[in-house]
Amino acid sequence: ARMRPVYDPPVEELNRRQVNFHFFSLWLRTRPARTAWIALGVLVGLFGLQMVAGLVPSIERAALVKEAVLADGEWWRLITTGLMHGSVIHILFNGMALYSLSRVIVALVQPVLLATVFLFSVVCGSLASLWLGPGEASVGASGGILGCLGFLLVVANKFSGIIPGYLRASCIQSTIVVAIFGLLGSAFIDNAAHAGG
Repeated sequence: ARMRPVYDPPVEELNRRQVNFHFFSLWLRTRPARTAWIALGVLVGLFGLQMVAGLVPSIERAALVKEAVLADGEWWRLITTGLMHGSVIHILFNGMALYSLSRVIVALVQPVLLATVFLFSVVCGSLASLWLGPGEASVGASGGILGCLGFLLVVANKFSGIIPGYLRASCIQSTIVVAIFGLLGSAFIDNAAHAGG
């Protein structure tokens, strides 16, 4: 005999989910994208300044260099490191991720929360990297981006009756993908900063 799945939703429920997904997606497209473009513009603009100054010198001057933070008291590096990147590929991936997350977060909550969550997560990721990460300099917005991803997951759970389930599933899937890439690229990825964020 053919076994039935543990949970087999009726057609009405599946239709309701499809309608919710469709209307939520349409609604999301109508929301202003200005904040997301500003966030992306800040990261790309700062990367442009890094290219002008030279990637290596800029990383030495403002990235998370453990000795500079612990021995010289340059604690401001906990924030500046999250606004810098080490390569074009690095800024490309982080820029796309930040833009996508920003569009959804700003549509659901006040724009000021995006900046607050991002900067708080950057600092937490930097602290985790400082104490648990690799010895070499660390740079990138990944801690802040993953903090935004976690924040979006919390919002999606809290308002699960309003927000379609696909958003929560997408956040979980993205977290799993980041974890897999982190394990595969542990030689050059600062997993402590990711986890801290």
